[in-house]
Amino acid sequence: MTEHPVGPPGVADQATPAGLLKSVVAQASFVAALMFYAGVLYDGAYYGYFHLSPIGIGFTFPELVIQSLRLLALPLLILLSATLVVLQVPDLLRRLPRPAQRIARGSLDAVARRHVLVMLSGVLLLLAWRPLQLRGWGWIAPTTIAAGLMLGQTKAANGGRRPKGMLRHAVPVFAAGLFLLWAVALIAALMGRSDAEADARTVEDRTAVVVFSTKSLKLTPHRSLHEQCLGAEVDTLYHCRYEGLRLLVTRGGRYDLLPLDWQHDYDPVYVLQESADLRVELLPGTR
Repeated sequence: MTEHPVGPPGVADQATPAGLLKSVVAQASFVAALMFYAGVLYDGAYYGYFHLSPIGIGFTFPELVIQSLRLLALPLLILLSATLVVLQVPDLLRRLPRPAQRIARGSLDAVARRHVLVMLSGVLLLLAWRPLQLRGWGWIAPTTIAAGLMLGQTKAANGGRRPKGMLRHAVPVFAAGLFLLWAVALIAALMGRSDAEADARTVEDRTAVVVFSTKSLKLTPHRSLHEQCLGAEVDTLYHCRYEGLRLLVTRGGRYDLLPLDWQHDYDPVYVLQESADLRVELLPGTR
């Protein structure tokens, strides 16, 4: 009886529609979790600049994933592009002419054999991490260390054999993943604060808010906050009116408001909950 060749475990299953579906679902779950992680860090830095917490605001999982799309800017795109290029290196090499293949493979093998130097470069960059982070390039240090760790997993770096075992394979790969997560965290926090600083400089362009209240709200005074309260004898439900406010974010009847000319180090953020005694009107922002 002729026996059919048996491929590596899992290969046949991946070739079936069900196997492909499982693979796609697994990858989509990982990407969603990573985007959630990045979204939390981004929102934490963004709203933290305004002295607020995303948890306190009450963002849901899908909203945090959507927020993470704002991270698709230059630093993260560089990191993602480099990762995708590295994953496609074997296929790219096969498409090159044979002389070019030998040169490219020889160059990559030479770099892989010197992976310790790549890791050392990342460690040296860590020593200058704070100046790099202030310029928006702090993520390069952990990315370089992760690249060195992954180069150390190639055959060229291990005498033509793939490393195996906990210490030689599992631990370096896990460490590389942690360094890449750190790089994503640095990018997310950096972009969150950068976007918050940019938005704080253009508060007047945000949605204008007028607040009506049955009584004085005793808000912290601010040069741009205008309170107008009528006397008790006036026959109206709302006796007090507040202007000079701009909308930062709203959820479930809660309004987080900034006064015009808001300054990070000095000025308050007003948090109001709409109720029968308090009404909020939204108007176009003006310059």
